[in-house]
Amino acid sequence: MGVTFDADQVRKAQEFFAFRGISQDQLHFELCNIYDLPLLGVKFDQIICSETLEHIARDWLVVRHFHALLRDGGVLHLCCPFSKHPDNHGRFETTEDAGWHVRDGYTLESYRALLEPAGFEIVQSIGLGSPLLVRLARLIQSLWFRRGLTVALPLFLLTWPLQFLDYLNPKVPLSLYVQAVKKF
Repeated sequence: MGVTFDADQVRKAQEFFAFRGISQDQLHFELCNIYDLPLLGVKFDQIICSETLEHIARDWLVVRHFHALLRDGGVLHLCCPFSKHPDNHGRFETTEDAGWHVRDGYTLESYRALLEPAGFEIVQSIGLGSPLLVRLARLIQSLWFRRGLTVALPLFLLTWPLQFLDYLNPKVPLSLYVQAVKKF
Protein backbone atom coordinates (compact mmCIF):
# COMPACT_ATOMS: atom_id res chain seq x y z
CA MET A 1 0.00 0.00 0.00
CA GLY A 2 1.25 3.45 -0.89
CA VAL A 3 -0.03 6.53 0.92
CA THR A 4 0.03 10.18 -0.12
CA PHE A 5 -2.08 13.28 0.52
CA ASP A 6 -1.91 14.27 -3.17
CA ALA A 7 -4.66 12.77 -5.35
CA ASP A 8 -2.61 13.46 -8.49
CA GLN A 9 0.24 11.32 -7.10
CA VAL A 10 -2.18 8.44 -6.50
CA ARG A 11 -3.33 8.69 -10.12
CA LYS A 12 0.25 8.85 -11.43
CA ALA A 13 1.31 5.84 -9.34
CA GLN A 14 -1.65 3.81 -10.56
CA GLU A 15 -0.86 4.71 -14.18
CA PHE A 16 2.86 3.98 -13.71
CA PHE A 17 2.29 0.47 -12.37
CA ALA A 18 -0.61 -0.30 -14.75
CA PHE A 19 1.67 0.60 -17.68
CA ARG A 20 4.12 -2.02 -16.37
CA GLY A 21 1.41 -4.66 -16.15
CA ILE A 22 0.99 -4.58 -12.38
CA SER A 23 -2.69 -4.66 -11.48
CA GLN A 24 -4.35 -2.63 -8.75
CA ASP A 25 -5.00 -5.95 -6.98
CA GLN A 26 -1.26 -6.25 -6.37
CA LEU A 27 -0.63 -2.65 -5.29
CA HIS A 28 -2.99 -0.30 -3.54
CA PHE A 29 -2.59 3.46 -3.26
CA GLU A 30 -4.49 5.40 -0.62
CA LEU A 31 -5.23 9.11 -0.37
CA CYS A 32 -4.40 9.92 3.26
CA ASN A 33 -2.71 12.66 5.24
CA ILE A 34 0.29 11.20 7.06
CA TYR A 35 -1.12 12.42 10.38
CA ASP A 36 -4.22 10.32 9.73
CA LEU A 37 -2.41 6.99 9.24
CA PRO A 38 -4.27 5.27 12.13
CA LEU A 39 -7.49 5.68 10.14
CA LEU A 40 -6.19 3.13 7.61
CA GLY A 41 -7.00 0.36 10.10
CA VAL A 42 -4.37 -2.04 8.75
CA LYS A 43 -1.15 -3.61 10.05
CA PHE A 44 2.10 -3.94 8.13
CA ASP A 45 5.22 -6.10 8.27
CA GLN A 46 7.32 -3.25 6.88
CA ILE A 47 6.93 0.48 6.34
CA ILE A 48 9.12 2.47 3.95
CA CYS A 49 9.31 6.21 4.47
CA SER A 50 11.75 7.80 2.05
CA GLU A 51 12.71 11.48 1.96
CA THR A 52 9.52 12.49 3.80
CA LEU A 53 10.06 13.02 7.55
CA GLU A 54 12.14 16.16 7.00
CA HIS A 55 8.92 17.75 5.67
CA ILE A 56 6.84 16.75 8.71
CA ALA A 57 6.65 19.13 11.68
CA ARG A 58 5.40 16.48 14.11
CA ASP A 59 7.79 13.72 13.06
CA TRP A 60 7.54 12.21 16.55
CA LEU A 61 3.79 11.67 16.05
CA VAL A 62 4.24 10.07 12.64
CA VAL A 63 6.89 7.72 14.03
CA ARG A 64 4.47 6.68 16.78
CA HIS A 65 1.84 6.03 14.09
CA PHE A 66 4.37 3.84 12.26
CA HIS A 67 4.96 1.90 15.47
CA ALA A 68 1.23 1.33 15.96
CA LEU A 69 0.79 0.22 12.33
CA LEU A 70 3.62 -2.32 12.42
CA ARG A 71 3.13 -5.88 13.57
CA ASP A 72 5.39 -7.11 16.38
CA GLY A 73 8.93 -7.34 15.05
CA GLY A 74 7.98 -5.18 12.05
CA VAL A 75 10.62 -3.15 10.25
CA LEU A 76 10.68 0.58 9.57
CA HIS A 77 12.90 1.79 6.72
CA LEU A 78 13.65 5.52 6.90
CA CYS A 79 15.74 7.59 4.54
CA CYS A 80 16.09 11.34 5.00
CA PRO A 81 18.67 14.02 4.25
CA PHE A 82 21.77 13.87 6.43
CA SER A 83 21.60 17.15 8.34
CA LYS A 84 25.38 17.70 8.36
CA HIS A 85 25.72 17.63 4.56
CA PRO A 86 26.40 21.18 3.31
CA ASP A 87 23.69 20.91 0.64
CA ASN A 88 21.11 20.16 3.33
CA HIS A 89 22.07 22.87 5.81
CA GLY A 90 19.68 25.80 6.22
CA ARG A 91 17.21 24.70 3.55
CA PHE A 92 14.12 24.62 5.71
CA GLU A 93 10.96 26.64 6.26
CA THR A 94 9.32 27.27 9.60
CA THR A 95 6.04 25.53 8.76
CA GLU A 96 5.18 22.43 6.80
CA ASP A 97 2.53 24.44 4.92
CA ALA A 98 5.34 25.82 2.76
CA GLY A 99 5.86 22.31 1.37
CA TRP A 100 9.60 22.35 1.96
CA HIS A 101 11.81 20.90 4.67
CA VAL A 102 10.98 21.83 8.26
CA ARG A 103 14.42 20.62 9.40
CA ASP A 104 17.80 20.08 7.75
CA GLY A 105 17.49 16.33 8.12
CA TYR A 106 18.77 13.81 10.63
CA THR A 107 21.94 12.34 12.03
CA LEU A 108 22.20 8.87 13.47
CA GLU A 109 21.94 10.44 16.92
CA SER A 110 18.79 12.41 16.08
CA TYR A 111 17.24 9.32 14.47
CA ARG A 112 17.89 7.46 17.75
CA ALA A 113 16.38 10.30 19.79
CA LEU A 114 13.29 10.15 17.59
CA LEU A 115 12.91 6.38 17.21
CA GLU A 116 13.90 4.87 20.56
CA PRO A 117 11.23 6.62 22.68
CA ALA A 118 8.64 5.39 20.16
CA GLY A 119 9.73 1.77 20.66
CA PHE A 120 12.16 1.21 17.79
CA GLU A 121 15.71 -0.12 17.76
CA ILE A 122 17.99 0.91 14.91
CA VAL A 123 19.65 -2.23 13.55
CA GLN A 124 21.37 -0.79 10.47
CA SER A 125 22.36 2.56 9.02
CA ILE A 126 23.83 3.46 5.65
CA GLY A 127 24.97 6.81 4.28
CA LEU A 128 23.94 7.42 0.66
CA GLY A 129 25.23 9.89 -1.90
CA SER A 130 28.95 10.12 -2.37
CA PRO A 131 30.47 13.38 -3.67
CA LEU A 132 30.52 11.98 -7.23
CA LEU A 133 26.81 11.18 -7.18
CA VAL A 134 25.94 14.54 -5.61
CA ARG A 135 27.94 16.50 -8.22
CA LEU A 136 26.32 14.62 -11.09
CA ALA A 137 22.84 15.12 -9.63
CA ARG A 138 23.47 18.86 -9.21
CA LEU A 139 24.68 19.19 -12.80
CA ILE A 140 21.70 17.31 -14.22
CA GLN A 141 19.21 19.23 -12.06
CA SER A 142 20.75 22.54 -13.09
CA LEU A 143 20.44 21.63 -16.76
CA TRP A 144 16.87 20.45 -16.24
CA PHE A 145 15.83 23.73 -14.59
CA ARG A 146 17.71 25.99 -17.04
CA ARG A 147 17.37 24.10 -20.32
CA GLY A 148 14.57 21.60 -19.79
CA LEU A 149 14.23 17.85 -19.68
CA THR A 150 15.17 17.37 -23.32
CA VAL A 151 18.70 18.57 -22.53
CA ALA A 152 19.01 16.99 -19.08
CA LEU A 153 17.69 13.53 -19.95
CA PRO A 154 20.47 12.58 -22.42
CA LEU A 155 23.11 13.60 -19.86
CA PHE A 156 21.33 11.57 -17.20
CA LEU A 157 21.29 8.53 -19.49
CA LEU A 158 24.97 8.99 -20.41
CA THR A 159 26.03 9.25 -16.76
CA TRP A 160 23.74 6.46 -15.51
CA PRO A 161 26.53 3.82 -15.58
CA LEU A 162 28.63 6.04 -13.30
CA GLN A 163 26.20 5.41 -10.45
CA PHE A 164 27.89 2.03 -10.05
CA LEU A 165 31.09 3.85 -9.10
CA ASP A 166 29.22 5.39 -6.19
CA TYR A 167 29.86 3.91 -2.76
CA LEU A 168 27.99 3.56 0.50
CA ASN A 169 28.82 5.39 3.71
CA PRO A 170 30.76 8.40 2.47
CA LYS A 171 32.11 10.58 5.30
CA VAL A 172 29.35 13.12 4.76
CA PRO A 173 26.46 11.44 2.92
CA LEU A 174 23.66 13.34 1.24
CA SER A 175 21.04 11.07 2.85
CA LEU A 176 21.00 8.69 5.78
CA TYR A 177 19.06 5.43 5.73
CA VAL A 178 18.17 3.53 8.89
CA GLN A 179 16.46 0.21 9.40
CA ALA A 180 14.62 0.08 12.71
CA VAL A 181 12.78 -2.84 14.30
CA LYS A 182 9.66 -2.50 16.46
CA LYS A 183 10.78 -3.56 19.95
CA PHE A 184 7.43 -3.91 21.71
